[in-house]
Amino acid sequence: MLLTAAITFANPIDFDKAFKESKKIEKQIKKTSFPKQTYHITDFGAKADNESVPCHEAINQAILQCSLTGGGTVIVPKGTFYTGPITLKSNVNFHLEEGAVLKFLTDQSLYFPGVITRW
Repeated sequence: MLLTAAITFANPIDFDKAFKESKKIEKQIKKTSFPKQTYHITDFGAKADNESVPCHEAINQAILQCSLTGGGTVIVPKGTFYTGPITLKSNVNFHLEEGAVLKFLTDQSLYFPGVITRW
């Protein structure tokens, strides 16, 4: 009974007003863009198709170098790259080319100490 009364006296939602407000918000959002610089993980020592030599250090070096020089795109070329933890940085577009695969290794020792994150 209380629920019925609450629904009866609740203010109706003005959907037209809500959509107009969302259009204003959308106009304030800036499109993401990245500098034209590119960094290939293979230039930092990453090798494809070699599970015994994970390439997360090379990937992280490419990401770090990209970030330190103002940003750009880090490219993972075609092939399967075995990796451990990867740390993304601001202003870095991490791009996998068609046919590129990142396989994260299950060796837990690669991922310690744990990193506190939030979503």
